[in-house]
Amino acid sequence: MNSILKLSLGFLVAFMQFGCSTTNSNHPTEAKAVYKPHNYRSDPGLSPSIHRVVILPLYTGDVLTQQTAESLDPVVVESLVRQLRFEVVTLSREQCEKAFGTLDLSSTGALPNDFLHTLADRFGAQAVMFVDVTSYTPYSPISIGLRGKLVSCADAHFIWNFDEVFSTGNPEVITGLRAFFVTSGQGANPLDMSLDALQSPSRLAGYASYTMFSTLPFRYQSSSISKK
Repeated sequence: MNSILKLSLGFLVAFMQFGCSTTNSNHPTEAKAVYKPHNYRSDPGLSPSIHRVVILPLYTGDVLTQQTAESLDPVVVESLVRQLRFEVVTLSREQCEKAFGTLDLSSTGALPNDFLHTLADRFGAQAVMFVDVTSYTPYSPISIGLRGKLVSCADAHFIWNFDEVFSTGNPEVITGLRAFFVTSGQGANPLDMSLDALQSPSRLAGYASYTMFSTLPFRYQSSSISKK
């Protein structure tokens, strides 16, 4: 009887361990806190003179295919628009190629002559937003690296720059994903939706770009400017 009882208990423990491991693989570990970026630098506030910004096409180099990059362009633009920091004007890939001879431009590469002046003159913009995809891992845990730079057209001053990797292997990123899509109204069931989001490059890019742009400086208030 003792041997049978031991065998039954052993099976029960093994079953519970298997069930737990299966649950963990389908519903990854979640943290209490959402992920907060730390690798960025920003001016204390956004100058009142910056009211229109041109966002360039997403630069991916060899990290993503051209088709994938094009599909993520509107995702990143929407994330920036939702910050309500300034008016956002998009430069399409066709416009970029026609004006500068290339479909996209890297924030770390050489820029065409009179690049900033051309954007300011053609779009009435005071700044330009660069966004680069620095890395992407399509298998679990999926991850995406984003680099962003906001540059003044007047004097090429770096108003803000950002460089981070968002990985679903980080429990705080998973928590952030779930919170982002629940609050944005894109998921009725947080658990099922977030699990789907973890497998979607566009949804991870949406969360990551929104989180990135949330670190942009807020506009200086007139009262704070008068004290300077």
